[in-house]
Amino acid sequence: MAATEIWGSMVEVLVVCTANMIRSPLAELYLRDKFADGAITVRSAGTHPAPGDGMTRRARDAAKSLGLSMTDAESHRPQLLTCEMVEQADLILGASRIHRSACVRMDLSALGRAFTIREFARLSALVDDDALQRAVDRAGEDPSARVRAATDLVREVRGTTDPPGDPTVDDVFDPELSRRRAHYARAVAEMIPALDAAVAYANRVREASLVR
Repeated sequence: MAATEIWGSMVEVLVVCTANMIRSPLAELYLRDKFADGAITVRSAGTHPAPGDGMTRRARDAAKSLGLSMTDAESHRPQLLTCEMVEQADLILGASRIHRSACVRMDLSALGRAFTIREFARLSALVDDDALQRAVDRAGEDPSARVRAATDLVREVRGTTDPPGDPTVDDVFDPELSRRRAHYARAVAEMIPALDAAVAYANRVREASLVR
């Protein structure tokens, strides 16, 4: 079964940061690369983008080191986060808690599908395989319904799991103010494993869909 038959063309992931110049475009490019079969659409936006600016030089360097499309990195232009983007997204991944909150303020219904990148990674790893299979089975044939059902399970884990003692562990460090190489390396080191965990969860949903 083709990936588009499992996911459909309407499944959309939205990644949000502040300026849409470093963290969210890097995450967008990385997830696009992982979902290169077109199974899932990924876009990014910023709560306070800088008009006309592209990704920072160090962000482009990071994209290159990760083997991502330099054409897309060079052509990226920051986009302003809008209510329509939030409403359309099946899953919202904020670089930090302030970005998750900004999305929820725009659309209260986003509360159950908005997470920080690292929070989603932490919680999705706790979702039981049997529970995921049952959720996908109940969702039926609609791909978006399957994604919502899988996301609901992550939300339920959030409601039954104690929050981390240090809430900042769910945030990706922002290197924008200093723009130091070491700070970019820290942001990448925090973000990439979390994105890999999100991709792993998507693959679990895909496998559960194949079992149906």
